[in-house]
Amino acid sequence: MADIREILNALSPDDRAMYNQHRTEMRRSYMLAHTETIGMDKWASEDDRLLDYVDISLALLYDRAGRLISSKELIGEDKEKIEAAIDSADSNLKKIDRALGNAAMIANSGWGIGAVK
Repeated sequence: MADIREILNALSPDDRAMYNQHRTEMRRSYMLAHTETIGMDKWASEDDRLLDYVDISLALLYDRAGRLISSKELIGEDKEKIEAAIDSADSNLKKIDRALGNAAMIANSGWGIGAVK
C-alpha cells in the first residue's frame, strides 16, 4: 500500500485539500464517537486499522473518480488483502447493526430484561 504522502502527491492541489478535509472529518468523527463511548484510554489496534481503512477507502474513491494524477499503481499487490479486510469489517458492522436493531425491537416491545406481562 502506498504511503499517504504518495497519495497526496498524486492529487491536484484542490483535490488534496478536499481529500484532507474528508479524511480529517471522518477521523474526527470516529475519534469523538470512541471517546464518548469508551474513552481514549481504551484505544486499540482495531481502532487504528479502521482509520487506515478510511485512508484506503478515500484513496480508492479518488482513484475511481480519476483524480489521482499518477501512473504509479498505488495499491499494488495488497489489493485483494485490503478488499478482504474491508469486506470483513463491513460484515462485522452489519452484524452489529442487526444486533442493535434486535435489541431495540426487544426494548420497544416491552419484553426486555425484567419485563413482566
